[in-house]
Amino acid sequence: MKCYIVRDLLPRYLDGLTGEEASGEIKVHLDTCEGCRTIYEQMAADIPKELTFGKKRIDFFKKLKTRLRRQERRTALAACLAVIAMAVFLKYYNIPIPYDQDHVSVSIEHRIAIPDPPYTTSWQDINLLDFETTKAYLAGEYDDCSKRDFVELRYSGFNCSNVQKYGRTINRNGETVDVVYFCASRELWDVLFSGSETQADRRGSWIIHGNLDDNSIYHAYTPRMTEIYYLPMGSTGRIKRLSDEAFDAEKEKGILVWSGVI
Repeated sequence: MKCYIVRDLLPRYLDGLTGEEASGEIKVHLDTCEGCRTIYEQMAADIPKELTFGKKRIDFFKKLKTRLRRQERRTALAACLAVIAMAVFLKYYNIPIPYDQDHVSVSIEHRIAIPDPPYTTSWQDINLLDFETTKAYLAGEYDDCSKRDFVELRYSGFNCSNVQKYGRTINRNGETVDVVYFCASRELWDVLFSGSETQADRRGSWIIHGNLDDNSIYHAYTPRMTEIYYLPMGSTGRIKRLSDEAFDAEKEKGILVWSGVI
């Protein structure tokens, strides 16, 4: 095979595009022709450099694309988490409602424990009992363990989302006193999207009964001095961690709503 033919075929030979017979002849020629072999070696030496550069450039763009995709996913995830966190904050952050005595009335209720099978007990006002239960009550079938006095604070006009109460028995100067704090609050979400904090059609009641919130009917409670304060706060969590002395001192920040022996 002539040199000019071999040199014309070298690009195809390098790419592996020449037939088996032609490739064999070119190889034999290159083994015996120093000039063509030199050209072949130069061409072969140039190809890897070009391929390496091209590969590096392709790898760079692939890595850049992958990095951008990851960054986009991280940004989207961060945005979703931020939205969720903001929604949770708006939903669970409570803003205290100032106490307004014009919207609250206080009364004492006498209730008895009515079994509510299979596992619960409901406390019912004796003035609202059905005929059979009233008969049993008047006949003395309910002992002291089944009786409780409740303080009921009826409210109207409070547009509140959450009501909490917490009480504790305090020894104050040798006297045993039940100190109870309660608060009403609104979720920040409600404040932002549901109008004013007073609403004429909002009505309900807060119930506080003898010996704090002891629902047990297995022993009779002992009537004692009870003080009920409205304490403007978002929740009762903070005061639950206070010492008895600090807990009792919180009354200075509150409004005495009712006091008496129950």
